[in-house]
Amino acid sequence: INNLSALLYAKGDLDGAEPLLREVVAGFRDTLGDGHPSTLSFIYGLASLLQEQGKLGEAIPLFREELEGCAARYGEEHKETRGSARNLIDLLREAGRRERKAARFVEADALAAQYELE
Repeated sequence: INNLSALLYAKGDLDGAEPLLREVVAGFRDTLGDGHPSTLSFIYGLASLLQEQGKLGEAIPLFREELEGCAARYGEEHKETRGSARNLIDLLREAGRRERKAARFVEADALAAQYELE
């Protein structure tokens, strides 16, 4: 299923890839647990796909979950965690612009300060 979802994603068939990737994430959660690096990687993939589809309200909690998982597994200073923080910050700013919600910018700025990122 993972290979098929990756193929569809690469071909630009995001609507076809989404349900398959959701199934992959669920399978990894059940098998390896929420905090396993592979699970976190697929959570990131699903969040990215949702972001590309413009489903920011669904993507934000997944990016947040991935960040929290990386922080718990690797610590806040690790490059994976800092990369996850950057992804969430960028998404929050994008959502703030689209939704015209200042709260998204405030949250993004707080994360940027926490992780010492611009």
